[in-house]
Amino acid sequence: MFLDTDQLRLFKLIYENQSLSEAAGRYPMSVSKASRLLTKMRDTFGGELFFRSNQGLFPTQLANELYPKVLTIIKDIESLQENAAFSPGTLERTFVIGCLDIDIIAVFAPLLPKLKEVAPGVKIHFKNYSYDFYTHLRQGSLDFVFYPLSDVFAGFKKQALTRDSFVYVARVDSLLATRARRGERLKEKELQTNLVVQPTVPVRNEENTYLGIFSEDVSSCPFDTKFFSPFFTSVPYFLNGEETTVIPLQTAVRMSEIMPIEILGRPKELPTYPYTMVWYEPRGKDPAHQWFRSWLLAETEKTLVDVEKVPRLL
Repeated sequence: MFLDTDQLRLFKLIYENQSLSEAAGRYPMSVSKASRLLTKMRDTFGGELFFRSNQGLFPTQLANELYPKVLTIIKDIESLQENAAFSPGTLERTFVIGCLDIDIIAVFAPLLPKLKEVAPGVKIHFKNYSYDFYTHLRQGSLDFVFYPLSDVFAGFKKQALTRDSFVYVARVDSLLATRARRGERLKEKELQTNLVVQPTVPVRNEENTYLGIFSEDVSSCPFDTKFFSPFFTSVPYFLNGEETTVIPLQTAVRMSEIMPIEILGRPKELPTYPYTMVWYEPRGKDPAHQWFRSWLLAETEKTLVDVEKVPRLL
């Protein structure tokens, strides 16, 4: 019997994700190679490891018996690797990050050129997260999730990169923008009257009051808003004349560099919120995982904006 680490890790990923293609993408490797390795494992162990259904691949009794043993072997291998000298310059790794389009613009867009320099073998796979992103973090189909949480479930860790706030924006050639550039503090009620488009945000629970007003339940919107979009980057394209919208400050700053929009100010009472990175604690012990977190934290300190420098509206 001969098993290599590719086979063991692939078995673990198939078991946890119940999908050959998902496991192959998470590794990463081609689906055809993953299929060949699965066939080798079936021959090695002398039986079927997974059976197919409309919902995916489900483990057989043999696979259920093997799974804890495979986890132990992989853990031992990773323990040996931890003792080796770690160098980001030689790291070959794909980090899978659950986030929204705003996170890609605000956090990663300014950093990707630097990342290619310090860790040329690192790849980033951005994915939309679901409400149940904790499950995906635990299973390993996500390495990190960016979500504004004040607390996390047991077994998970979080790191706030900064604090953020939603801000009103308008076209740079509007009268509202001209008044804001002159230093005038605008009134929020005036901006709400012109709030023509609004982003919608996946909200996990009612405690996230700073996101609740942007809930996907658009029937609860108290304004005469005409358009709702889950894609924050699309929102400014709806603006005409004196119309306004609300997007996160960190995103607005980046978008104003390439689009004709002006930041008008923060809502009068809406609190700031933590711009948080979340991960599954056991995987956080991996040296590559630790390096990526510390590198990201250090670099975002140079690029993210201090929310307190943006005045609140009247």
